[in-house]
Amino acid sequence: MNGSKVPKLADIIEPTQFVEVYGKLSAGDYVGKLVPSLGMLIEHELFNPQVLVSDEFLDTNTFLSITYFNSISEPLKLVNEGLKVIREAPIALSLTQEMGFGKTHFLTLLWHLYAQTYRWRIDQLEKFNIELRKLNYDRNVAERTLVFAIDLSKYPLELKPYEAMFEISARILERKSEFHGIKILDPKFLKNLSKLRPVEAAKTLISNLINLKESIPILVIVDELYDGVRSTIGGGAYERIESLKDLILFLKELLE
Repeated sequence: MNGSKVPKLADIIEPTQFVEVYGKLSAGDYVGKLVPSLGMLIEHELFNPQVLVSDEFLDTNTFLSITYFNSISEPLKLVNEGLKVIREAPIALSLTQEMGFGKTHFLTLLWHLYAQTYRWRIDQLEKFNIELRKLNYDRNVAERTLVFAIDLSKYPLELKPYEAMFEISARILERKSEFHGIKILDPKFLKNLSKLRPVEAAKTLISNLINLKESIPILVIVDELYDGVRSTIGGGAYERIESLKDLILFLKELLE
C-alpha cells in the first residue's frame, strides 16, 4: 500500500457511549439485560418479578422482533413438527456451539412459543404470525404442551434442581390452565412428583399421560447443562449434587 500505514479501527470509528459502558460491564451486569438469561426470565415470570430482565426478553412480540428466523428455521421447524405427533422416540436437539452462537436465544424463543402462551394471543404477533406458520408452529399444540424448563446456572436459590424443575412446570401449567381453560394435569400432581425417586416419577407421569383422553406433547428445555454440572459439583453441596443427579435420571427415564 505504498508504505502507508493501515489505520486501526479505533482511528476510523468513534465508539458510542453505549460501547464504552458495555466494555466495562461484568457478566452479572449485562446477563438478562443486554443478553437473554433463561433462568432470570423464568424467575421473573414465575417466582419474583423484582428480578430485573429487559422488556425485549420479557415481551413475546418484542423478542420475536429481535430474532433472526433464517438462522434457526430448521431446528425450530423440527421442534414444531415434532410436538404435533406422539412418537416412540423423542426428538432431541443438542446445542453445543460456543458461547455467542444463540443457544440461549433459541431456548428463550421456545419458552415464549410453548411455555408463556398465557401472555399473548396469536393475533397479537403481527407479522410474525405468518412467519411462524411457515415453520409449522401450531398455537393449539403449544397451549396443550407440557413444558419442563430449567436453566441450571440460574434457578430459585431456595429450591434444589430436581424440585425446581417440577415447581417451574407446575407454575406454567397453572397459568396455562387459567388463561386457556385447558385441563391437562393437576399442577399439584406435578409438584408432588419431586417427592418420588426419579425413575418412579417418570413412570408415574407417563402412566398418567397415557390415561388421558387427549395426547399431550412434552417439551423439555434445559439451558447451561455443563455449567450447572460444573458449578454444582464445584460447590460441593451434597444435597444439590444428588438433586442434580435425580433431575438427569428423571429426564433420561422420561425420554427413553
